Amino acid sequence: MNLYSYRIFFALAFFIILCLAATYSFTLEDAQITYRYALRYSEGFSWGTWNRDEVPIEGFTTPLWMLILSIFGPNLDSIAHASKLIGSFSALCLVYLFFILGIKCQRNEINFLHSNHALKNSFLFTSIFCALSLPISWYATTGMETVTFMFLISASLLGPLIKINLLLYIFINMALVAIRPEGVMFSIASAVYFGYRDKRYLYALVPIAVTLLTVFSHRYLVFQELMPNTYFAKSGDGGLRHLMSGVFYFGSFALSYWYVFLPYLALPYLLKRRLLTFSEDDFYFIGIAGVAMFYLLIAKSGGDNFYAFPHWRHGLVLLPLVAFFSFYTLFKLNLIHSTKVATSICLLNLALPLVAVIPSSQEMLRFYQLDLFGFQHRMLNNPMFIWIKENNRSDITIASSLAGELPLTVDYTHIDILGLNDRVVAHEGSFDPQGPIDSKTNMAYVVGRMPELIEAYFPPECITQVDVDCLLRGRPKLARELLTNPAFVEGYLLIDNAPYEYFNRALFIRKDYYLSYARLNGTEAVDWVSPFYQQ
Repeated sequence: MNLYSYRIFFALAFFIILCLAATYSFTLEDAQITYRYALRYSEGFSWGTWNRDEVPIEGFTTPLWMLILSIFGPNLDSIAHASKLIGSFSALCLVYLFFILGIKCQRNEINFLHSNHALKNSFLFTSIFCALSLPISWYATTGMETVTFMFLISASLLGPLIKINLLLYIFINMALVAIRPEGVMFSIASAVYFGYRDKRYLYALVPIAVTLLTVFSHRYLVFQELMPNTYFAKSGDGGLRHLMSGVFYFGSFALSYWYVFLPYLALPYLLKRRLLTFSEDDFYFIGIAGVAMFYLLIAKSGGDNFYAFPHWRHGLVLLPLVAFFSFYTLFKLNLIHSTKVATSICLLNLALPLVAVIPSSQEMLRFYQLDLFGFQHRMLNNPMFIWIKENNRSDITIASSLAGELPLTVDYTHIDILGLNDRVVAHEGSFDPQGPIDSKTNMAYVVGRMPELIEAYFPPECITQVDVDCLLRGRPKLARELLTNPAFVEGYLLIDNAPYEYFNRALFIRKDYYLSYARLNGTEAVDWVSPFYQQ
């Protein structure tokens, strides 16, 4: 297949731009958490400021991403659009990287590896695979760093194959270390692997180490911690339960992307026929081992909640490399129909992720927002959150499990009851053995702070109908701790006239605040009964 004309790349770029445009309006909750930190920092507050009147906390795991976004502040619109445009550019760069690797391979300009038919086709089809991947396009425009991190990993591990400029290579690896904690393992692996073949790349280990030391030193000086607060909130002491969840997480990822992993079944045959050998294909075996090591590392922390991060976000980070090694396995078989099989894999990657996410039309509406095409980010327009802002004082404290759009819309003091942005919950809370992996809570502490409003996670009809099963359906430990707390049961009323149709979680208001202010400003609250508490 002739690649010199670049027509294939332009076609792929056109398709991926259409996908990026179609998904541009949607923003993930976690991206909005980072927006709040970036907004505070751009306003002149200290690094890691979550609430203006509280000490800093590192409730984000993306230092470089947060820093870059803060440059575009203090305007929230600019921050949101910057995150989406950077992610979109990263998606295009990812497709281009594999495409240019294919061109260089066809011209026999690849360093360190034997340029052959299998390698050239593997690069080309990986480029097509990434361009046709709606999950990659979707994550590129959600406001998160996922696709930028994905591109940096691929550029670090494959850039030296096309004689990437050494200073650019060093910069990529420094960015890789600073953007996410897991980035350091890829940057070191790249520098060591290519440094063994060309000692110049070993020089990158020095700036990599300096960047890593800077990140840790800064974190310790500012927060007196060696790990981000999110680590303690999500995986600090998750133990065996988190590991089991992580194994299930990546197991379901492999099953959903079975068409990508299918060629690996031919590996025993390739080894037996010596079509793959460590002496000539060490990058292949080292690469697969590295992918497995990364997935095991993330599995220890439990992976992610699929309903918050569809398409297995942590699995997607290395999906381009998984696809590349898969195509290499396929083309090493040298079958007559290898190209047709590779084309089928790419087409399945276009279609099947939709099916994996969309058990109903509501899920499609929630995750893709394809019916809301436009170039405006869809944030800060939830009628419930706007109602809260319009009917309350600006000096109140709100406790909620939502740390993204709600705190951005109602820019008051917030308590993150799941601990991502709260040091006490993250360190002193405990995990719910029956809840999702991000279920560390400490509701006694939350209620003890006497917030004026508390979002209770369960729907309001669960409490009005005294439905125990309904109350314990999502996060049973959180519900029990809250509904057995005397200060909460006796000191809070259920808000009755909030627009729950836009956010179906019960809102409770502190009695004294309700009687002195909220009642006079349109809020209606009622008494309620806890099935777990007796006076």
